[in-house]
Amino acid sequence: MAYALYLAGFDVKDIHMTDLMSGREDLSDVNFIAAVGGFSNSDVLGSAKGWAGSFKYNDNARKCFKELLR
Repeated sequence: MAYALYLAGFDVKDIHMTDLMSGREDLSDVNFIAAVGGFSNSDVLGSAKGWAGSFKYNDNARKCFKELLR
């Protein structure tokens, strides 16, 4: 996905969920998010709930997401 976006002319920045949760990264310079599916919190039905919980229950990640939506 990152390479495809790069070829399309985007300035790509790969940010992992743990980067947001730990405070190592934020989304202050992000204008577009591509959430790639598969193998996140295992590859089963409902696995997106774990990803959503990362935003819901982690102060750093939640703050980043709220700032992005402003």
